[in-house]
Amino acid sequence: MKIFASVVFTIFMFMSLLSEANSFRCENGNLVREGDLSLEVISSCGDPDAREYVGKVKINGKYVNVDQYLYIPAKGQFVKIIEFHDGKVVKITNGRRVQ
Repeated sequence: MKIFASVVFTIFMFMSLLSEANSFRCENGNLVREGDLSLEVISSCGDPDAREYVGKVKINGKYVNVDQYLYIPAKGQFVKIIEFHDGKVVKITNGRRVQ
């Protein structure tokens, strides 16, 4: 029974780490997650260091507006690239490490 409890605990810990991989903390400590609106991200983190409108992209048979924001953190941390579909965060990726 103790082994089963350990396995279940380990699985839950691993799953919680996976969900946090789809989020990041702004320099002021606010958290941005998938599903947040672009206005919420700007309100939480301020204006991005760079912003790009990718265009209308067909996804699953429908067209969505795709934008990307770039946040450059302090030295030693990873650049964050946030992708929005119709104003909603769908993907957060690490870029290069700031030198």
